[in-house]
Amino acid sequence: MKKTTVLFIFIGLMAGCGLNPERYFRQGVKLHKQGKILEAIDMYNKALMLKKRFPEAMTSRGLAYEQTKDLQKAIYDYKKAAELTPDYLPAYVNLAALYIDNESPLAALQYLDEALGKNPAYSRALLNRGIAYYKLGNYGKSVEDLTKVLQEDAQSELAYYYRGKAFYSSGKPADSLRDFNALTVLNSRLDAVYFERGKIKYLLKDFEGAASDFKEAINMNPESGVFYYWRAFALYKAGYFQDALSDSAEALKTIAKPAQLYSIMGDIHYRTGNLTEALENYKKAGKADP
Repeated sequence: MKKTTVLFIFIGLMAGCGLNPERYFRQGVKLHKQGKILEAIDMYNKALMLKKRFPEAMTSRGLAYEQTKDLQKAIYDYKKAAELTPDYLPAYVNLAALYIDNESPLAALQYLDEALGKNPAYSRALLNRGIAYYKLGNYGKSVEDLTKVLQEDAQSELAYYYRGKAFYSSGKPADSLRDFNALTVLNSRLDAVYFERGKIKYLLKDFEGAASDFKEAINMNPESGVFYYWRAFALYKAGYFQDALSDSAEALKTIAKPAQLYSIMGDIHYRTGNLTEALENYKKAGKADP
């Protein structure tokens, strides 16, 4: 009884101060944008105490919980927002995005289909469904959804990225290359973009072009052994044997399965007449992949 009385007094004081749920919500958004996540959650809590059916505040609080890794609370808020206000589509999309980010794309599809059933042109839902389809290996449907997104927003980096990957995975490297070329124009500061484009060029046997893209990726993220791994192969195919050996040695520091690296190092030593080193690397390749 005492706790209930205190709660009513607290709510009365908030109302008496002339504050309202919308003001608490706006303050929460401001704090959220500043990276003050816990303070933002406090403001969203106050807004929701005054206004139970407030999907914007509930969804924003869900996002804040997600950022603090409290996924169960985030899921609860997203689901509750959708339940209380079924036409508030951002709740469905945020919930789906959480599932996608946590490797549950099939669970995401249920909510994205529901959102698109209410608004078939909702771009955020189409984008996330395209990503979910990609992660599920349904590349045709992924391309279909992401193409719709790009028809409405030709600047969508995520749509280009995942459509490019879907094209690549479905055996359409030329289409994939076009998407990643467009993406480098939109954003030239992402190592993953150059890495993916490098893999496409490698598949198309443009080994020097691939090595150049892997170099860009390495410049942005010199700690990635995978980038060195791929550049080693591209340089080898392009005939730059010593550079390929150097990259192979760098990749060996972090690559968990080094058999192919040892094998390519063996090939290089064999082709350059160093038979002892070639044999040694072939032995290492055999031990790494018995």
